[in-house]
Amino acid sequence: MSNKIIVESFNDQAVYKHILDNFCRSEADIEPIDSGPDWVELDGLEETKLLTKLQEIQSDLIRAQKTPKVGIIIDLDNSSITDRIVFLNKICTKAFSINIDIENSNEFKTYNLHEYDLDFELGYYFSGLDGQGELEHILKAIADTSTSHHANCLEQGWVTCLEKKDKTVKDKDLRKLWMDFYKRMDCLTPKQRKQAKENVRWDKFLDLHPDKFDFSKDIKELNECKSFLSKFSI
Repeated sequence: MSNKIIVESFNDQAVYKHILDNFCRSEADIEPIDSGPDWVELDGLEETKLLTKLQEIQSDLIRAQKTPKVGIIIDLDNSSITDRIVFLNKICTKAFSINIDIENSNEFKTYNLHEYDLDFELGYYFSGLDGQGELEHILKAIADTSTSHHANCLEQGWVTCLEKKDKTVKDKDLRKLWMDFYKRMDCLTPKQRKQAKENVRWDKFLDLHPDKFDFSKDIKELNECKSFLSKFSI
């Protein structure tokens, strides 16, 4: 049974897989990774969806009689790290029918399914910047903003226009639009834009333009993300 990483969406998976494959191995590791983790997508963070996926993982673990690592990566959004840990501990406790008492992000604890005498490791990572937000916060911080003219003008001009009409837009929605415009208009070539729907997907985009996001940038939250993912590169 392979290690498991639970993420909120396919786009999140594509970004984290890119980081794992390209930035979580030492230069001494010249052999390819034989078997990477299984990525489990939630298609939106909902308690019932996460509970179901965890119960499926427990069933896989019991059938395989293996001792994998299980990682959960979700956005902080407007929650604190402490609140997110409490949230995940509650769901994992219910899913595995044992007391899950993780206290810190980016660390793994070993738990035992007593009825089957099986151990597994569990850990959490929460994406955001400066203690809040989401993966897009980090991505915007490492984007090549020297060439993000279309995205910047969309962001600035749209907000100004809406203010004149007494309308507002959520920061989250604005950030997602900035990211889409940055990839579509500031990064894709005119030829690539003809297939923009496919080429702005994160898995495809990072293959086409890996240089447009500096994943080697020294940002605390990005370094923590690499540290977490590196546990799955062994």
